[in-house]
Amino acid sequence: MAKPKHVRLSDLAKMVTWLDGYSVMSPVDPLRLRRIAKRYRDDHDIATAWKEIEGDVWEIARIPSTSPEITRLSKILGILKQVLMFVGLLVFTVYIIGTGLGILSFLGRYGALVFAIIFIVAYVAGFGSYFYLDRKLNRLVADCYAKHANEIAKQRKRIKQVNQRLIDKIAAEVRARRADPGIFRFTLMQKDYSNIVVQKEQADSTFVVSIKGSKKLD
Repeated sequence: MAKPKHVRLSDLAKMVTWLDGYSVMSPVDPLRLRRIAKRYRDDHDIATAWKEIEGDVWEIARIPSTSPEITRLSKILGILKQVLMFVGLLVFTVYIIGTGLGILSFLGRYGALVFAIIFIVAYVAGFGSYFYLDRKLNRLVADCYAKHANEIAKQRKRIKQVNQRLIDKIAAEVRARRADPGIFRFTLMQKDYSNIVVQKEQADSTFVVSIKGSKKLD
């Protein structure tokens, strides 16, 4: 039988943070969780935890896709993101070709400056549109989850219970390694777990926590 891979506490903390998000309907890409679970598939605690809640995670993650408006807006944002990634190179290429062929000569002696201004204005407008649509998408997703909150109440509760076990595993690992519990910190959206100490509340209403046994910062 293969020896279980040494568990990196940073990986386990990421899993805990992301699962905490799922329990309050603020999920990340479930593939991130799957990658960590797969990395430690020989660890009994992690493998068992993931097996218990994988279906719940995917069920919660798929909820926004039931909204045609969210699906449409997500596609638009995906296209816009790709365009913004390559627009700089595209505009530079057009400028070089246009200059070489004399197509941009009508812009006169200040052609380069005019072209740069046009590029900057277009780029800023593109980014502005992207961030506006992204905020709109986030609001739609939040509203969608709020609408379906009662339907996934059991799944959220189960995820939180499993997450508590993973927090307990972090605590056990920290103590087994005789590390200072106060040094290892991670972020949660909820502070009512056991075996943790809240170090501070952040501006976005999340909490920086450490394992119980450490002193709270002044």
